[in-house]
Parts: sequence; C-alpha cells; structure tokens
Amino acid sequence: MAIPYHASTILELFYLSNQTSSDVDSLTFFYGKLLAWQKFLHDRVINKCIEIISTGEENQAYQPCIVVNHPWETEIDIRSPILNNSLNRLNDELLSWRWSPPFEIPDAVKTLDYPGDEAYTSLLYLLDCLSNKTAVDVQDQHKSYDNIQAECPFSMIDVGFTAALAKSDEDLRQIQQILSDKNRISYSQREADIADSKIHTSKQMLNALWNEQSGTFFNRVVNLQLDYNGRYSSNKTTELEDAVAYNFMGMWAPLANTTRISHMTTQIIQRSGKFSYGCGEYPLWSVGGCTETNISSPRIFPLVNYRLFTGLKRNGAGMQQYIQTSTLNLICGSANSDESNLTNCNENLLFATTFDASTHRSLGKSACGLTSTLTASIVLDLLSADKPFHFDSSPPISNSSIIILIAVEMIIAMAIGLSCLILSLNLVRRANTHEDGDKFFNVSEHHEISEQELLIHSPGLSDDYNEPVDTFEGVYYQSGFGLFTWSHDILSRLNPMNILREEHVSNKSEDACQQMK
Repeated sequence: MAIPYHASTILELFYLSNQTSSDVDSLTFFYGKLLAWQKFLHDRVINKCIEIISTGEENQAYQPCIVVNHPWETEIDIRSPILNNSLNRLNDELLSWRWSPPFEIPDAVKTLDYPGDEAYTSLLYLLDCLSNKTAVDVQDQHKSYDNIQAECPFSMIDVGFTAALAKSDEDLRQIQQILSDKNRISYSQREADIADSKIHTSKQMLNALWNEQSGTFFNRVVNLQLDYNGRYSSNKTTELEDAVAYNFMGMWAPLANTTRISHMTTQIIQRSGKFSYGCGEYPLWSVGGCTETNISSPRIFPLVNYRLFTGLKRNGAGMQQYIQTSTLNLICGSANSDESNLTNCNENLLFATTFDASTHRSLGKSACGLTSTLTASIVLDLLSADKPFHFDSSPPISNSSIIILIAVEMIIAMAIGLSCLILSLNLVRRANTHEDGDKFFNVSEHHEISEQELLIHSPGLSDDYNEPVDTFEGVYYQSGFGLFTWSHDILSRLNPMNILREEHVSNKSEDACQQMK
C-alpha cells in the first residue's frame, strides 16, 4: 500500500500551474480517484480506529489505528532501529516455526543496506503472507483487507504514513473547495462534514503518536496475539522509542501546537542527549544521540532532509533554509557554509540516495544508489523556489444560478421601465390639463377690467357713483362686465395653479380700497 502523498502532490502541481481551464479539468479528473483512495483508507484501513486513551507506558484502545502491515509500506530505512525493533516478535515466531524462504537469498541483495538474514527473512515472510491473502480474497474485496490484518502477524502505526494521511485529507478538502468554486463539482453539507470528520480522525491519529516526555513522535507496533480461531488481534500498542531522524516525518503535516514544533527544531541542532541530531557538519543524522549512538556509521538521507525541509516550511519553523543549504552542499561536495558556491560542485557529482554521516561520501555500488532520479528531483526542487499561491474561497456560481440572476435582473429592468412609462404618461396628462386651464383664462384676459373699475361698478352704485341701483339686472347692465368678472374671480381661486395669483389680486384689492378712502 502506497503512502498517501497523492492528494498533496496533485494540489501542489495545480498551484504551480497557470490554473487554466485545462488545469482545472485535470484536477477534476484526479479528484475522483483521490476521493476513492481516501475512502479506502478511512473505510477499510482505519475503519476500526477508536480514540486512543493514554494509560502510562502503553496506549490502550478497543481497536488501534493500524495503517501499515509491512515495513516496506513506509519510508523507514531498512537498517533503522525501528525496523529491527518492530520485527522482534515476528523474528522469534519464525524461528519457532522454522520458516525459511523458498529460495536462497542472492549475494547481490546482501549489499550496503542489507539488514541481516533474520530481519530480511521476516520481511520476506510478511510479503508472502500479504500476497497470499490478497490472492485468496480477490473475489471478495470487502473481506480482503480485514483478512490481511487478521492473518498476517505484523501491524504498525507509522509516523510518516499517518502524517501523510493527515496532510492528504486537508489537501483533498481544499481540492473539493476549489472545484466547487470553479463550478466543476457540487457537494452537500453532509459531504463537507464527512470530509472534515476524516481530517479530524487523521489528526487525532498523529497526535496520539506524540510523546510529551521525549518531545518527538514515535512509531507504535501493535502487540498482536493469536486467538483460538487462528486470527491475530490486539487492543494494545507499544511505542518504539528510538531516536531516529524518521521521527521528524511527523512535521510533514502542519502542526497546530507551536510547543511541539519548538521541541523538534531544537533537536535538529542539538549536539548532546539521546534526541540530538546536530552531530556532524551536515544534518540530519539517521540516528540521534551523537556520542550515544550504537551505530558506527550513521547515514544521511536526502529524502528525509527534504521531508523535514518541507515540514519546517509548512510549520513556519524558520530553519528550512539551514536544511536546504546543508543538503545541497552535501550533494555538491562543498563545505557546509552559507558562502558555499553551488556552481563549483564536485566534477564527479553523483545523485546518491545515501551519504555517510562521518565521511560525507556517497554510498552505493556502481550505478545502484548513485544515480537516483529521486535525489535529482530533490535537488531541482530545493534549487527552484515555488511561486507563492493563495486560494481564496468564493461562493460557487452554477449555470442555474446564472439563469435565475439574469431573469431577476430582467424583471427589475422591466419594472423600472414600466414605472418610467407610467410616470411620463401621467406628467403629459397633467401638462395637457394645465394647458387647457391656461387657455380658458387667457380668453377672458382681454375682457377683464381692473380691480378699481370692479369696485366702482359693484352692486349698489349707479353710473354717476351717487345713486344706488336696486336690481340685479341693473347691476349687470350698468357695470358692463361686473358679473363676468365676479365669476372669473371665483373660478380662478378654485384653480390650484393660480394660488399665487390669488395672493397678488388680494394685495391689489387692498390697495384699491386704500385709494378710495
């Protein structure tokens, strides 16, 4: 089973791209496969994982969070103390069973990284067991992985695998959000909650591997016991308290606890104590303890340095520059200093997978281990800084929502247009009404007499201003237009457009009265 780096790698590739439509199509294509892989890991591999409860030296749980069934499913160095200590129980069982591989181990295999006959025999037995159980259950995939865990006598909770799973779950959730914002997929709130719960589960698994007293992460091996049905099971695990550089794999995932980051970064440059790794000119020694190590020639692995460099950068620890420069100087064959010129590398530069921590020489035999494409890729990535990228989530816009938005905008526009039309018609109607009223009053203007004449020819006065007139008709004929003027005045006052005129006429009347007096 491969370490789940896939989602993190795909997301990084998308970040480095131009985020074109073709790039989004590729991200959509891989998303379905990544989702299926994540489902397998959570539903089949760690489906029985229960929250671990600390009980002293051992962690006890109903079912441990088993993630690997063979050491080769991890990035553990084959000569690492972790490997030997995790296989101790199986080594003893194979001796009692007198099991041996069906072939003789070739001498070509017994090279630089050979762990010894006992450990290698256990590795071969587990490989044979996994292969047989998978072949038997190939028709029933649901039972396949459960039988592997129950019938092969090795299970381990690995720091590197768990950290990769935790980071992968976060990155897959980010991919989900990106594709939703790009209108390529849609997901319900329930699906979002499931993704968040998986992130929580993997983070809790990683937190359970932390040892507060030592200030580092430790692998845990499951103490499997054979039951009366011939199946292995256990609810107990044991910490592998080995001071190895592999423990730094826990920093691959972003850690929320700054104290843990501080503890681990201190160990990188520390030169004394069990968990000290700044033992020589170049970091990072595969085995800690400096003077306390039992291994005569510790190794330096560019891959472990690269994982640590990436983890330090993600956690903002501030020592990634030191790891980057030191690793490049080691591969280049230059002195480890800030002034090292990488253009003056050794003429016989080799991209080795392993270096001797004491002599700084590359380790390997002929082309094996000396022309590693993995190391070459690490060098290229360390030399070429990634461009910064920050994705801001935005509300997704679907085709249906766009249609609805356009329809609403058209309705609002039509409503505004109709309102303007009605208002215009109303204004025209009122303007016509006012124009007719003005015409009516304009007809009477040339017949209108002054206010003074109206007072002189008002009812009760004769033409000579002395004799009163007793009849209404007399008033009409003697005053000429007196009745018409009176009716004009009444209509004018009833017209709202002549309110101001009323005030003006009233003032003129008062002036006329004053003159008569």
